[in-house]
Amino acid sequence: MTKTITLLLFAIFIFGYGLNAQNFQQTTINSGLPDLGNSHMAWGDYDQDGDYDLLLSGSDEFTNVICRLYRNNGDTTFTNSGVDLPQIYQGDLLFLDFNNDNFLDIAVSGKTEGGLKISEIYSNNGDGSFSKLTVDIDSVANSSLVQADFDNDGD
Repeated sequence: MTKTITLLLFAIFIFGYGLNAQNFQQTTINSGLPDLGNSHMAWGDYDQDGDYDLLLSGSDEFTNVICRLYRNNGDTTFTNSGVDLPQIYQGDLLFLDFNNDNFLDIAVSGKTEGGLKISEIYSNNGDGSFSKLTVDIDSVANSSLVQADFDNDGD
């Protein structure tokens, strides 16, 4: 019986792979985004216009450290929103609705150019601007951020 199930799963994998295989074509676009290393990105619709905007951090070829929020123009290009965020790399970024106001907030963690570790949350004011929240969280780098409702109370 085990041998039959193993053969059946093998056949499904081999034949199913060929039926469901997709081909992708590399396309170069002029998105307006910088080339970065030690980087991270997060996608979310912070301005509620129906397309995903990009939160991007890292260091460029000259070791300049950046963290920027880019607004999706809806035409494969992005515009720097000008939101003031800490310039970090070697960290993580996250869109989340921290205060349940239906606007995506931003969490950042990582290292500044001077090596300082930070972890911060910025509240979306709903008008394209963000305000840094005062929250008691550890400052970390080389980190990963996740969102969870620890006590299952909806916030």
